Amino acid sequence: MTNTGNSETIIIMNLSIFRLILVFCDIFSIVSGFLLAYYIRFYTFIKVSTEIPGFGLYLFAVPFILTIQIIVFSRSGMYDSNRFDMKFHYIKLIEGISFSTFIILSISFIFREISYSRLTFFIFIFTEFFILIFFRFIVLSIKKRLIKKNIGRENILFVGCSEQGMDLIQRLDSEKYKLYNIMGYVATPTDPVNEKNRDLKCLGKISENHLEEICIKNNISIIIVAVSCYSNALIWQIEKGTAQLNIQLRIVTEFGDIFTRNIYIEEFYSELTMVIAHSTLGTDQRYIKDFFDMFFALIILIITSPIMLLIAVIIKISSPIDPVIYKQIRTGVDGKSFEMLKFRTMSTDAEVNTGPVWAEKGDIRVTWIGKVLRKTSLDELPQFINVLRGQMSIVGPRPERPVFVEKFKEKYPTYLFRHKIKSGITGWAQINGLRGNTDLEKRLKYDLYYLENWSLMFDIKIIILTIPELLFSKYAY
Repeated sequence: MTNTGNSETIIIMNLSIFRLILVFCDIFSIVSGFLLAYYIRFYTFIKVSTEIPGFGLYLFAVPFILTIQIIVFSRSGMYDSNRFDMKFHYIKLIEGISFSTFIILSISFIFREISYSRLTFFIFIFTEFFILIFFRFIVLSIKKRLIKKNIGRENILFVGCSEQGMDLIQRLDSEKYKLYNIMGYVATPTDPVNEKNRDLKCLGKISENHLEEICIKNNISIIIVAVSCYSNALIWQIEKGTAQLNIQLRIVTEFGDIFTRNIYIEEFYSELTMVIAHSTLGTDQRYIKDFFDMFFALIILIITSPIMLLIAVIIKISSPIDPVIYKQIRTGVDGKSFEMLKFRTMSTDAEVNTGPVWAEKGDIRVTWIGKVLRKTSLDELPQFINVLRGQMSIVGPRPERPVFVEKFKEKYPTYLFRHKIKSGITGWAQINGLRGNTDLEKRLKYDLYYLENWSLMFDIKIIILTIPELLFSKYAY
């Protein structure tokens, strides 16, 4: 790489400086947004019924608000993503602002010694959002321009050219704003005959022990190992060849169905072992999730009790001799069966001739009131009782009937991982349009992603995004 390229990379520090810029922009946006909200609330057309509180009182709250919001923004991944689309940032900001505002208002409610205007915080939500979006648009626009000019991109070297490696290269090349230059690959003895690698430049063979020289010559920042057959000797050879260089080493594994992102090293009887955890939910996290579920379910049942009573009356009037609530055996956490509750939407003899099958569009077994309930998902309301019983969660993989579980686990061995947590009323797959009789493999991928990436904020995000999915889903029938 030429000196010019090196200087450009040094100047913008491989674009990592943009993360720092975003943080500073967010700090400015939060502070200015809060102060602007204070001004709008007390010094504009909005009526003030009491004496205007001192500016110092609100200035005192700024460090606490700033700390909470920056932590929430950071934990939600707003500073770690390489995403350029503004839609992604809109959603992330809405999630972060909603969750942090909930925390701030909860704290202000507990500590009643100092009273703040709730309207100020409501105005603050909008002022900071628009200021945050404004600065993000500017920063991302600058970043896009630099990326297009090939400034700040990192150089990648592949060791090996397995199918998985070539698929990764295609995905990297398909990005509109490419963050990486793929310099080529170093051949290994186990490389398969692969048509996909014809256009990929071969920079040498691993057996020639020129890896360090290749990395220096091409200014490599990342090495991606993509071979069909791994060995400790190969990994050690790569590590030894790059020991003097500041290079990140990544391995593309073919064992995606087994290995997950939650892998850590732990000592076991004086030996270092790799621990594979298929969920981020430890004991403490499960308590938090259970408490949130119970609280949320109770609130929903209280709010919707008049609606549920009305639905029950209509179902009973339309079919006096049949039950209002339909109980169906589903498989839940740890593979245990439970009775999932729903408002009855079909005739009681719906599966006498067909056996267990999914509902289809225009299904003649569905009653007239059932069509309305299914389209609006109001038939799912009794499942909040399942949540209070501890059988289900608000968010999680949707529970399936045992007959389907037996069928699916034979075809997809990782399907049973879904049962490591409680089943949910809604889930990550459902809000992405995968409801009912849809692509099972895609649903499974979304469910496993949720399992591996759980957080309370992730649950809140799914709950918020469930609302438009309920209203506009084309698979609700």
